[in-house]
Amino acid sequence: MTPYSQQANFGGEYLIAADLTASVNYMFVRGVKLSRTRNANLLPPIALTLQNAASLGILNPTPQQIGREVFGPGRINPGFNDIFLLENSASSTYNGATLSLTVG
Repeated sequence: MTPYSQQANFGGEYLIAADLTASVNYMFVRGVKLSRTRNANLLPPIALTLQNAASLGILNPTPQQIGREVFGPGRINPGFNDIFLLENSASSTYNGATLSLTVG
């Protein structure tokens, strides 16, 4: 399917004084069915512990890594390291706002 985006924005302007104007604007953008690659040859991730770190190829894990999921060195098809699939399953979202004051 073809990727696409949706956009919405609105804003307002207010005259504070004869020479001072304030404006505020908001924008929303959403990307749908965006392309991405995924390695389809990875085994399910494993929670990293001090006990399994060496077998996963992580010799000195940091405290921030402990408990997080990592991919081990094993592969579903051991004849290949990486098998990448191109998919259109990614998405993105952007929310933005601006506030400005104009003198003059």
